[in-house]
Amino acid sequence: MILRIWVVCILTLLPLAAPTQEPARCIELGPAANADGQYIIPLLIDSMDDFISADIYILFNSEQIASVEARRTDLLAGFFFLANPVADTLKVAFAGIQATTGSGTFAEILVPDTGVKPEFVLFMISLNGDQIPVKFDGPTDVRQISGPQPTTLNLAPNFPNPFNAKPPSPMPSPNPPG
Repeated sequence: MILRIWVVCILTLLPLAAPTQEPARCIELGPAANADGQYIIPLLIDSMDDFISADIYILFNSEQIASVEARRTDLLAGFFFLANPVADTLKVAFAGIQATTGSGTFAEILVPDTGVKPEFVLFMISLNGDQIPVKFDGPTDVRQISGPQPTTLNLAPNFPNPFNAKPPSPMPSPNPPG
């Protein structure tokens, strides 16, 4: 009888002990609009609820795009905002003291109009230090590798092994002596 009471108590309290999972947020790049000699690409989110910080990495072709900037919108009022383009990646980061709510455009990417419509791809996103799951369309480019392909796999013991003083494992050569 006492065992049954304990089992009922544990099964009743078990759901309370499980951490609650935040709903996944959707982040996407909106369509590019041309205004005043520059393209404006919005960064959209479906819900800003409980946001404190985000790190977003966006890929672009630096051969087509000479300069890129980003700015926050009113949705991020009161947040520290940083946009740092390096090589082919634009890092957008923001952080605040207090969580905000809302949805829509939270930042805009600005690119001068050079006659070529800019293309951007979301690469990596972290919301609240990966505490909030996120859904986004990442890069999907798969390229065929040209040239000779490996036909065998040989896994030899690692070296150096401090517990075995024998000589190192032989390394196979792609061109056998002959």
